[in-house]
Amino acid sequence: MFLNITPAVSFQNMSSGASPAYTEASMQKSKASTESAVASETRAAPQEFTLQFAENPLAEFVELPEDALQGGLWYSNVLTGVLRGALEMVQIQAECTFVTDALRGDETTEIRVKLIRFLDEGAPPADD
Repeated sequence: MFLNITPAVSFQNMSSGASPAYTEASMQKSKASTESAVASETRAAPQEFTLQFAENPLAEFVELPEDALQGGLWYSNVLTGVLRGALEMVQIQAECTFVTDALRGDETTEIRVKLIRFLDEGAPPADD
């Protein structure tokens, strides 16, 4: 749940064209066979996903002027900052960008989140 709404999450197709299947049955199958386990370990995990919001609570009482739309204003861009900051708190560096926005005339609001790298956990600076 995010901003009191639950987004739909979809993973992007991986380079091999196969979509990942992270179910308990597929995990048990790969454990049963050594060959399957090796294949599943070498297969790359998805590196990006899309959050699709049916409604955007930040855009409920907002109407953007035409020149703001043409100038590239993304009114709800604070959402991407919130997502990026939350992921950095759990040591994940990510890039968050808007794909579609209801304020720009699209049916839904979509945010694409792409993994850049896992951050090294370091000790906080000393307070002396």
